[in-house]
Amino acid sequence: MVRKFPCLLLLLFAVVLQVTAQDTRMIRGVIVDKDGQGLPYVSIGIVNTPYGTVSDESGNYKMQLPAAAKAKDSLKFSCIGYDSRTVLVGNIVREFLPVKMDIVPMVLNEVMVKPTHTETEIIGITHKKGMMANNFAISGEAGQNLGAEIGERFELGGERNFLDTLNVFVNANSFDTVAFRINIYNIQNGMPGKSLLDRNIWFTLFNQDKGWIALDLKPYHLVFDEDVIVSLQWIRHSQKGTALSLPITIPALGHVHYYKFGSQGVWKKYTNMATSMNLKVEQEIK
Repeated sequence: MVRKFPCLLLLLFAVVLQVTAQDTRMIRGVIVDKDGQGLPYVSIGIVNTPYGTVSDESGNYKMQLPAAAKAKDSLKFSCIGYDSRTVLVGNIVREFLPVKMDIVPMVLNEVMVKPTHTETEIIGITHKKGMMANNFAISGEAGQNLGAEIGERFELGGERNFLDTLNVFVNANSFDTVAFRINIYNIQNGMPGKSLLDRNIWFTLFNQDKGWIALDLKPYHLVFDEDVIVSLQWIRHSQKGTALSLPITIPALGHVHYYKFGSQGVWKKYTNMATSMNLKVEQEIK
């Protein structure tokens, strides 16, 4: 019995190691187009969960599949202008998972000539006060929430609105470099629906930049005559840093706020709440 006891401990230790190894596993790969060129900032994640990430500027990615992931869960890869790809978690048998995405033929938005008679409108929150903050980065785990989105509903219904500038207030930023994607959605049953963009709109902040950030939208010729949801998606950050957030105003009567944890997560809707984000538009006068 004395001789068998160490063997039993070794056997139990081996079983524990095997179970632990199966709890989580890291996958990695590169996402390319039909020509083999790496696709930057592709949203990657397990659908309807907070587990996800974003590919880097060369299309490379790595992601830890959590123990909670089920074999029938879908790992989704999506990017504006490309067909989405999904893979069942149960079908992922190797650590290296390369992905090729095909371009979606899209009808480019008609370039609209701005009429002579317009008036400037500022729609959204123009102050920077907020008792709370909406975090992109999770302290101590800065990259865990990469791909998260913070959005606001903007009432543009009626006449044509030519989008001039998106103004966003960043109240905390300890990163040397952070990058965002601007997304614009139509509204379906009160929630973000289809993307209304035919190209990616990216911007980068440097040297822990914060405060009011003005993002020029004029080069993209964005014109809408319907209410839309505009969001910021966190897509890249430097290694050093832990804090990245926008202020939250509660109550903000009449406003609607949205948040999505993870790149393929579920949108959450909050009425009478808003972050410090506004649109400068040129509204047509007939």
